[in-house]
Formats: sequence, structure tokens, C-alpha cells
Amino acid sequence: MDCVFSRVDACSLPNQPLSVCTERRISSIIDASKLRGDGLHVDIANNFDDSNFTMHYHKNCVSSYTSKSHLNRLRKSESRSVSPLPHRKRQCRSDLRSFEFRRDCIFCGTPCEQDKKNPNRQKRRVVFCRTADRIHHKPFKTAILDNCHTRADQWANEVLVRIEGAVSDLHAADAMYHYDCKTKFMAPKSVQLAATRATEVHGPLIVDAAYGKLVSDVGADRSRIRNSTEIYKLYQSFGGTVMSKRTLLSAVSTHFTDDLLVFTATGIASILVFRDKAKDVFNMVPDDDLEQAIRKVVKHVKSDTKTIPHHKEIYHCRMNTDLADEYTSQTMMDLLTKLLPGTTQKLPVIMICNMITNLLTKTPTPLQVTIGGLIKEKELIQKLYKFGVVCSYDEVLRFRKSAAIASK
Repeated sequence: MDCVFSRVDACSLPNQPLSVCTERRISSIIDASKLRGDGLHVDIANNFDDSNFTMHYHKNCVSSYTSKSHLNRLRKSESRSVSPLPHRKRQCRSDLRSFEFRRDCIFCGTPCEQDKKNPNRQKRRVVFCRTADRIHHKPFKTAILDNCHTRADQWANEVLVRIEGAVSDLHAADAMYHYDCKTKFMAPKSVQLAATRATEVHGPLIVDAAYGKLVSDVGADRSRIRNSTEIYKLYQSFGGTVMSKRTLLSAVSTHFTDDLLVFTATGIASILVFRDKAKDVFNMVPDDDLEQAIRKVVKHVKSDTKTIPHHKEIYHCRMNTDLADEYTSQTMMDLLTKLLPGTTQKLPVIMICNMITNLLTKTPTPLQVTIGGLIKEKELIQKLYKFGVVCSYDEVLRFRKSAAIASK
């Protein structure tokens, strides 16, 4: 008795015990064989009428052969090789209008002309890049490049050309931008929507050719244990210069989904190992799925919150749903929406997300400041402030003073 997958060279455990195929298992094998195009389903069909016909398999072999993730990856690779998807032409700086860092917005490319009558007007306010190293945050230039690769749309391509033209950091180039352009380009919801649309139109894109070679090399040898430094050096050997080390590690991990495990620790390079190899090397035990899910949600919410703009010196005189929505975590919004599938009221969900943003950033959101300004009683404001609903009474006084000065 041999494993049925030995007929197509897909059996990797010849010495393991065999199991007998049921009709349901045979059906799943046939469906997988049709997608793979290896002819195994034809062989099964030719012998299926025989009353003495039985099929045997190894559990690991059949799991790998009929895995939905493996089949989806195979389908995507075939679609790229058989019928190439349309590729966006990579733009050069010569293809764009003349751009100057000291004159134009790095996001939209148009001149940064400040409104002389309303210099603090939020929408078209001009902001200068003055900080090189932001404490506890990645450099601004790196953050923009990461968003470019995540968005992978035409706008990201144009911004990428401009940013790569800065030989130094943006503050040294005296770069500037419109506040609303930066918000539209880097807000988590905008980035996620742009990435989704780009995938729907162009399919899964490999923006960097060196990254594509790296992924192919890593996937070709799944038995090898690598570290993040080795991965980055390999990426550089292929001519890669676009991605940072952290961005590259995240992209590789996302590409191989749950098949690739990344072990991290402070002070040492991260270890990358495929799940099948990890079982042989490490004494792995099943983790608590709920605890793991909670950690992932917390990580995503904190990541979303870091990209939300916070300006303590600027107040919004007018509040609307779109503005309040900008100060929410997309992950938390999705979680609450799924938790309350029957609700048609979006405002309570936005309010809860604004409260969470306030707790994580230690900065009141414009929605909380606006609500505090509408309340007349100091005692009530202080009570709601303790519950995290509105800003402090001192913040309300600063808001009213700013509004009074702006109205003169």
C-alpha cells in the first residue's frame, strides 16, 4: 500500500501510517487535483468503478494537498504566469511636473500657498517638515514610504517618486505639505481603501522587483531557518533599496500568511521559520486562540492610533461625522461593527473609538473637545472627563479662548 499522492510526487512522509480514504475525502482530493492540473483525478476516475479499489493517504499529505491557502496561492501564481495582469508603468521624476521641496506639497505636488486671511485654516494649512527623528516613532520619510508600498496605487507611485528624490531626510530638504493632503494620504482608512482598490483592479502586486526575487528564494527552501538580518542582506543583494528592514520583515510575513512564523526578542535579530520546520525544531504547544486574537487586535489598534494626527494647538470650530471618523482606529471600528451587526447608528461607535484614541494618546480628540464646549456646567464636564467621554474643563477654556480670538 502506497500513499495516493506518491503518484504525483506529493508524498513527503513515506514511513508514516496510512489511512483509508472516505468518499468525502476522495471528493476533496479530486477537486484539488483539478485545480492543480496534475492528472491525479483522472487516475482516480479510471479506477473508481472497481469494487476492490481503495485509496490510502498520509494525514499530513492530504492536508497539504487540499489546503485552501495552498490552492489559493497556486491559483494566484498561475494567473500571474499564464495571463499577466496589467502593470502600472513606474513613473520617473521627469514624467511629473517640475517639483521643488521648498515650494510644492510632497503629497499632491501643487504649490503650498498659505491662506493669508486664515493662516490656521485646517484644510489647506501648510506644514513644514522640521523633525528628523521622532521619539518612539519611525522617521517621517520612512513612514511615508511604508504607506506608499501599502497603498500601491497611482497616487502612492507619484509620492514615491518625489520622496525618493530627497537624498537626505525631508527636514533637511525643507519639504512641506498640506495638512489635509497628508491626512488623506496617510490616514489608516484611506490607506486600507486604496490598497483594497489597487488589489481589485491590478491583483496582488509586487511593487519591488528585488522583493519578488526574495519571496521566491525564501519560498523555494522552506526547511531553512533564517533571521531578519540575513533576509535584509539577501534583499539588498537582489538590488533592493526601497523597503526598510522592518517593512521588509512585515511584507514577507504577510506574504506567507500563517505558514511563516516570526520569533522576535529585544536586542537580537528576529527568527523566521516555516511552521512545518518549527514543529521539528521547537517544542511547540497549541496557544490559546482567544488570547492570541486579543493580542492581535491590541497590536492593530495601537498601530492605527499612531498614524492619527494630533495637534494640541489646533482646534476645530466645526464638527462633522467625517472629521470625528478620522480620529478612530479602523480595527476598533470593524470590531464594534461586527459586535453590533444589527445597529444602524454609527455615531455611538465613533464616540467609543474616540474615547479609546484619547486613552491611548493622552490627547483629547476634536469630538471630545466639541462636546465639552457644548456643555455649560463645569461640574458636569469634570464628571464626564473622569469617564473619558469629554476633555477636561481646562481644555474647554482653551478651546473657547481660541474660538473667540479666531472670530475677531
